[in-house]
Amino acid sequence: MAERMISGIGVSPGIVIGEVRVRTRQRLVVRPRPLKEGGEGVELRRFDRAVSRTERDITRVGKQVRRRLGAASAGIFDAHLMILKDPMLVDRTRQLIQEERINADFAVLTAMSEIQQAFRRVKDELFRQRLIDVEDVGRRLIEYIQSDADRKRSGDRITDELMLAAEDLSPSEAAELEALRVTAVITEKGSQTSHTAILCRSLGVPALVGVEGVFEHLKEGDLCIVDGNAGELIIDPTPRTILRYTRRQRTLERFNEQLAELYDQDTVTQDGHAVELSSNIELPLELDHVIRSGGKGIGLFRTEYLYLAASSMPDEETQYREYLRAAKAVKPERLIIRTFDLGGDKQPPSMRFPQEANPFLGWRAVRVSLDDPAMFRVQLRAILRASVMPNIQVMFPMISGVAQLRQVLEVLDDVKTELREQGVAFNEDLRRGIMIEVPSAVFVARELAAMVDFFSIGTNDLTQYTIAVDRNNATVAHLYQSTHPAVIRSVAMTVQAAHEEGIWVGMCGEMAGDPAMTAMLIGLGLDELSVSPVILPEIKMLIRQLNLTEARKLAKKVLEMGEVEQIQRVLDQDLRRRVGKDPLWRPKASKQSSQGKSSKGAKRSPRS
Repeated sequence: MAERMISGIGVSPGIVIGEVRVRTRQRLVVRPRPLKEGGEGVELRRFDRAVSRTERDITRVGKQVRRRLGAASAGIFDAHLMILKDPMLVDRTRQLIQEERINADFAVLTAMSEIQQAFRRVKDELFRQRLIDVEDVGRRLIEYIQSDADRKRSGDRITDELMLAAEDLSPSEAAELEALRVTAVITEKGSQTSHTAILCRSLGVPALVGVEGVFEHLKEGDLCIVDGNAGELIIDPTPRTILRYTRRQRTLERFNEQLAELYDQDTVTQDGHAVELSSNIELPLELDHVIRSGGKGIGLFRTEYLYLAASSMPDEETQYREYLRAAKAVKPERLIIRTFDLGGDKQPPSMRFPQEANPFLGWRAVRVSLDDPAMFRVQLRAILRASVMPNIQVMFPMISGVAQLRQVLEVLDDVKTELREQGVAFNEDLRRGIMIEVPSAVFVARELAAMVDFFSIGTNDLTQYTIAVDRNNATVAHLYQSTHPAVIRSVAMTVQAAHEEGIWVGMCGEMAGDPAMTAMLIGLGLDELSVSPVILPEIKMLIRQLNLTEARKLAKKVLEMGEVEQIQRVLDQDLRRRVGKDPLWRPKASKQSSQGKSSKGAKRSPRS
């Protein structure tokens, strides 16, 4: 077969070469079977045994995940147990067996179908995604009913280290990747924030998701190359391609060894200018990666994933424990906890969000928190209680103006008063910051800076709002350009306003982790960069190679330019000048359709 390259979404970095194991989800064969007189009792006992075994199965995997990755990551299995005990499934199944006198597996399938129909009537897309959980639990039940043997068929076991290709992985299957000795994951469905993506990143398993049409080209035993950073899958690579990627793997191994030597080194330029380099995390399970990356603390803890990973809003005690755990893990370095940035593409299934033509311009982030004071106060209480660890700081997302920020701070002060009256300890000097990600905040940055202790620029939203491009809209995604002069000038304006008011300013958006941007950002005066732990060592190496005077000249030159292509060309040339003609670093390419495309015309793969 000719070599083919297919693009997907790279959600966990790394380059892996090997054979692929294709796991196609077997279609459940369930047929109605009329029961003989008195047969209801037999079927009820089969169903009860299946429930017991399924509960034991889910509990076992949930405990493993909770022990290794934390309570937040195990939340999905709590949701599965709730589904397993839901009267809509259990009572309805028993009713169908007794009243309709049908076999247990068909009764479960019928009850599942009724639940799924109810879910499909709910317009909230993320709520409807709970169908995956219902299907996972129902499939386990039916397989146990149909066989008294272990749920996993022998043909599903993986005994050798192999890549795994599947339409999608259920949360429980994703959690078992390490035990199955999987070296890489390829799925036809999925997104950056799916359970598969999060767990693959935490386990260090390279992964591609959203690889559309992959099974038209891929079959069991095919030799493949997975490039988890570039988002590329190469099927039936030629010997020349294999040799090229093998060399790249070795180069990356040597490069990683060099980076490891910087672990204890300060992030400082050649001429002595110190820059704070922090990590972005979504879940506490990523703390090990933060510690191993050699960064200084956490510049962005995206707390909404504690909510999205669970079946309901985490209570005060759960949040308190997670925040405290994270603070202890990185002490004495700071932990910046961002309050829930819900809405847009992050809508928990247990919350009712309005139908909006453009949810990114609607009810999201701090707007949701202010409109749901009970939820907001629970989170603030948890953060304040955890702030007995003095390295904790709090940050509020999507602040658009002075009046809104004043409202937020009034709620914070009110919660402080409540805790004082209850005799609950907290840090009275808790540092407060805001994200600058709305153009209106840029224009009133000086007034906002007078009210808080720090800024963090969220370039993902700032870019899409500044140039009016929905970054999740495939039709216009090619217009999403972080190097747009308006975006860069907004960053410069924000830094200037913050420094004039005597506060520090950082950046936690994707721009901060783009190696081509590093020199320019330091030249613009950013005090801190917060990036993914995966890219942090490279950014540290780049900063240590910089000269601040030269970086300032580069920034000044860029600010005088008016075209995206011109700016990108200058930044790329500067990066190549400092690291070589073929740098290991480069920005992630946007996903492109390239099915059937020869690797000769493919993009160069970046560092893993």
